[in-house]
Amino acid sequence: MGFGAGREAMQAWLARPTWISAQPRWAQLVLALLFGDLLGYVAHRLFHRGRAWRFHAVHHSSPGLDWLSSVRLHPLNEVGSRLLVVVPLALLGFKPLQMAAVPVATALYALLLHADVSWDFGPLRGVLASPAFHRWHHAAGPAARDRNFAGLFVLGRALRHLSPAPRHPPGAARRRRGGAARRAGAARVAVPVRRVEC
Repeated sequence: MGFGAGREAMQAWLARPTWISAQPRWAQLVLALLFGDLLGYVAHRLFHRGRAWRFHAVHHSSPGLDWLSSVRLHPLNEVGSRLLVVVPLALLGFKPLQMAAVPVATALYALLLHADVSWDFGPLRGVLASPAFHRWHHAAGPAARDRNFAGLFVLGRALRHLSPAPRHPPGAARRRRGGAARRAGAARVAVPVRRVEC
C-alpha cells in the first residue's frame, strides 16, 4: 500500500459514520471538549508520575505563576499530552475539525488558568477550573501536592485530588520539585533526559 492509498484509507476511516457524527454539530463540539478535557486530565496526571515528571517539571519550574507559565513546556511533554488526547478522540469517532478545536480551546484557556489573578468564578467554580483553582496545583507544600489537575471543567468536588476549601494555596505558587528544570532555553530541554534529581 502506497502513501496515497494509506492516506485515502485514513480519510475514509475518519469520515466513517459514528454515534458522535449522528449528533448535532454543537453537541459534537461540546462532547469533544468534555472528552478532550477528561483525556487531558488523565494525561496531566500521567505526567506527574515517574519518569514523565522530568518532562513536566519544566512547566512547574517557573519562579512565579503567570500566563507565560502555560507555555513553559518541554516539547516531549506537549507532544505526548496532545497525542494522549487526540488519538482517543479519533478512535471515538470525532472528526478532524472537532479534534483540532480541543487543543486550541484548552491552550487558550490555559493562558487564563495560569494568569496572575485570583479569580475563582464564584458560583461556577464547581464547574469551570479557575486561576484560583489552578494556583493550588502549582503551589508548594504537602497540602497542595498533586491537586487540581483539571484543565477546563471541574467535575464537582466529589472527585478525588481536588483542593481543600481555602482559596489561597499554601507556600509559593511553585512546584516543590523541578528545581533542575529551572534552567534557561536549551539547557531546560536537556534536563529531563539527563540523570538529575528533581
